[in-house]
Amino acid sequence: MLEKVKKTLERFQMLAAGDKVLVGVSGGPDSLALLHILWRLREELDLELMVAHLDHMLRGEEAYQDALHVEKIASFLGIPAVIERVDVAAYQAEHGGSLEAAAREVRYNLFIKAAQKGRCQKIALGHNLDDQAETVLMRLLRGTGLAGLGGIPPVRPLEGMDIIRPLIEVSRAEILAYCREEGLEPRWDWTNEEPIYLRNKIRLELLPWLEAEFNPNLRQLLASNALLWREE
Repeated sequence: MLEKVKKTLERFQMLAAGDKVLVGVSGGPDSLALLHILWRLREELDLELMVAHLDHMLRGEEAYQDALHVEKIASFLGIPAVIERVDVAAYQAEHGGSLEAAAREVRYNLFIKAAQKGRCQKIALGHNLDDQAETVLMRLLRGTGLAGLGGIPPVRPLEGMDIIRPLIEVSRAEILAYCREEGLEPRWDWTNEEPIYLRNKIRLELLPWLEAEFNPNLRQLLASNALLWREE
């Protein structure tokens, strides 16, 4: 998996020597694997790393333990960490919109603020191939133009920095296998297993059914086509 990620980094020119990279880490398998891989590559690629984690205050003690876990891992790896707690439910009540949208907005605000304060050039996030496939399918269901079929961008400029997604060509199964092989212990967010949000329904119900009935390689196909659409 390490070599696969290196190829993605090169293909999309995600990093340059001397970059300082803020890694958004929830404590789940994707972001944990991302942090570990960038930590392994830090000397080879001449990178300086820092970690940012947001406690959304939506899952009580579990969320608090997520934050402690991330802080502990960052300390073990010798990486400075910014940990913040924000009442996302209160933020949603004040600003409107869905809880998902509020959580995303608060999270990105933290990443931008922490990255700017830390003088980072890049913000690395753990979106993977499965996330890409789910996004494309979700946009197809909602109706979208060709730009929407491009899915999640591997690199996106934001506030004078770049958001990069080094795991965008790596499957969730590969990430879980990497965590097992490297002895990484991710935290698990049970809300990801609740089929109440559209994305969760697509991941838990629709995609598995489509793969079983029509094409077992559908995730790879959707993700690959997203990158092709984006490059055209």
